[in-house]
Amino acid sequence: MYIIKIFFETMKKLYEPYFVEIFDSISAMIANRDKDVRKTAQECFKGMMKELSGYGVDKIMPNLIKDLHSMNTKGKIANIEILGQFAYCAPKQLSIYIPKIIKEVMKVLIDPQKDVQETAYNVLNDIASTIKNPEIV
Repeated sequence: MYIIKIFFETMKKLYEPYFVEIFDSISAMIANRDKDVRKTAQECFKGMMKELSGYGVDKIMPNLIKDLHSMNTKGKIANIEILGQFAYCAPKQLSIYIPKIIKEVMKVLIDPQKDVQETAYNVLNDIASTIKNPEIV
């Protein structure tokens, strides 16, 4: 995970097509049982989201939304956390996709699983903290 993060930070947009290809593998790491693996995967995503262009977001978003409504609780939590990482995207990409992200997270907020609800709530707080417009907050 660290190597992937370093490649992405070094090569920036040149590495983005590869990130799209390995996205499913990285998202599986976020649902891993080992706490250290999950933490490293989240740090990796956070670093990559800062450099992700509109192309990368367009390619990743349909997979996230599709998997978000799966019946697997760990998968839901992982995908919600990945959507939360979009708060660290470039402001232009965030402004385009924030309505979609909030809409999908709000749907999951009423999930019967307590862990899923808490994760969705935390993600909404993270995304809301990025909004700089005082009229919205």
